Amino acid sequence: MGTVPAVATDATTVNTWLNQIYVANTTAGALTFTVLDKASSPKTLIPTVSIPANSATLFLFGDSCQFMPGGVTWSCSGAGMTGSIFGYIAG
Repeated sequence: MGTVPAVATDATTVNTWLNQIYVANTTAGALTFTVLDKASSPKTLIPTVSIPANSATLFLFGDSCQFMPGGVTWSCSGAGMTGSIFGYIAG
């Protein structure tokens, strides 16, 4: 598990299949969270969603997974969010 950055940052930079994303907001206030692919015209997988204070959210993509061409970029609106990305590199 790592810190979700407050500015858009690459989590992966190669084609990736995502199975799930887990995030935990450890602050006393809500934070927003966003995930995009790194295609030449990036597409939003998880739009700017609000994660309530002192809570965790699990985004499941099921058996089909989500293809993220070029990789994955994620960010949140402030300090205090941790998260994990589960998936595999597309070969």
